[in-house]
Formats: sequence, C-alpha cells, structure tokens
Amino acid sequence: MIDTRAAREIRLKNREERPVKPEVLFAGEGLSRNSWMEAYRAGLLYADGQAIGRNTRIPAGKSLVVRIPDERSEYEAEPLALRILYEDAHLLVVDKEAGSPMLPVQGQTKGSLANGVQGYFDQTGTKRKIRFINRLDRDTSGIVLIAKHRFMQAKCQKQMADGTMEKGYLALVGGALDTGRHMHIVTPLQKETDGFRYVPDENGRASHTELTVLFSGALSLLSLQLHTGRTHQIRAHLSSIGFPILGDALYAGKQAERMYLHAWQYGFVNWNGRSIRLRCAPKDWAGALGMEERQFNAHLNT
Repeated sequence: MIDTRAAREIRLKNREERPVKPEVLFAGEGLSRNSWMEAYRAGLLYADGQAIGRNTRIPAGKSLVVRIPDERSEYEAEPLALRILYEDAHLLVVDKEAGSPMLPVQGQTKGSLANGVQGYFDQTGTKRKIRFINRLDRDTSGIVLIAKHRFMQAKCQKQMADGTMEKGYLALVGGALDTGRHMHIVTPLQKETDGFRYVPDENGRASHTELTVLFSGALSLLSLQLHTGRTHQIRAHLSSIGFPILGDALYAGKQAERMYLHAWQYGFVNWNGRSIRLRCAPKDWAGALGMEERQFNAHLNT
C-alpha cells in the first residue's frame, strides 16, 4: 500500500564510490543548484544526524537527509469533493471539473480547486503549501498535478522543461477531419496586444502541438500531445487551422455550454524514480458525439 502521508524528509543516497558534495546528489535527482542552496540556507540538510557545513562531502553509500518542514497554504479550506487519481508522500493528482478555477478569483475567495485541495490537506493532516505543477484554464477539465514539497515541484518542473513529461489532451471540434490523420502544428504564437487571445506570429514563441484524429463526424475527436507549454497553445493552434474547440468562447464563439478540452494523460517520473502514467477520460463526452460510453472509450484506445 502506498503511504500517502506527506513526506517529512527525503534521502539522497550517494551511489558513487567516492565522497561527493551535496549539490551533486541534488543534481542526480534533477534538482537545480538553487534548490540545494535554498535548502542549505534554510538549515534543512543533515548527514549522520548532524547539520552539514558548506563544504561537507557525503561518503560513498551514505545519504544526505533533506528535512521538509510543515507549511501552511494561503488558501482558505473548503470541503469540496475531489476526484483523486493518484497520491503518494510527494504528490497528489486530481481530476479538475470544467468550470472550476484553479485559484480564487478577485472578490471570490472560495470555490476554486485550491480551496478544495486545502480542505483535503486539512482533513488528512497534510501541512503543506499547494504547489500546482500544471495549470488548466477555468473551462478545461482533467489532470492536475500538485507537489507536496518544493523538491518534488522542482523535479516535475525540470521534466516539463526538458520535454520528458508526457502531456496528452482530448478536444472536440466542429467539422470532419480524416480519422487517423496525424499532423504537427508548429506555428509560433504571440499574445494580441489589445486582447486576451494568442495568435500566429512569426516573431512569437516557438509552439509545437501534435494532433491525431480519433473519430470524425459532425464533430471530430482529437488526441493532442503538447511538446511545448504555451498559454492557450491548443486553443490557438486548433483555431489557426480552422477547427477551434467546441464551446471555446474566446476563439470560436460559444457554440456549446462548456469548452470541450480535457487533460487526459500525463506521464512522469515520481520521487523514487518510478515511471507513472495516468489516464483520466472525460465523463460526459460520449453523448455529445452521439455514442455510448463503451464506443467512446474504444476510440480512446485506438
């Protein structure tokens, strides 16, 4: 059984045959020099029960212990129902509902995912800040990763920066595309100077979305892989090829009661080096496509 209690410490073992500096062990976990310096200055680093000095070296086969102090989030706790997809001592993964903001908005301190996670942390005695690894737009549903300490957050952020974290989305668009069609959209994107949208611009930031058509009809079901993580990337890229997301009021006008974009698949390496791959299919899309749930799920597995 996985221990879901928030880690009180982490151990970085020296697997070399010689003594090494603590920052070498941090680097081996994908953590930056800044992470090591912050931990050192905060007095969180120990070896053999003693706080280490700046020039301490960890002997071969021994471990550097990094203590994780209690923290408190700034968000107000609220007993919202969370759909938990995965949890261990370092990470919590939940399925966010469409229409739920990630954070409280101005003038409204409750009702966000952060409020619900804080309520869950209070209920389980988890004294940690809420560290979102990925963020979804208010009207986007699906997988959200939450680190239980700064070192897990840094490890995941490095995977995202390196492009080694798998990020898969589903979208519904109006109109027919050839089932099985596979394409890459690599149009650079730039924010409009007088609005909220992101648009193609040769001077914009490099952006790469991979697209596969899973089902085609009056509506088409798309599987999308993000190779970069720009704001509104999928929404802007699909709009740029003439197939905006169904219900995307910003890029297409509101043709449906909700936006049909869902973060359904994430793959990453957790703290102990184990590869984790999570899938979370949207619960209410089959009806929009005029098919039964089993048919919808069959298309996801093609």
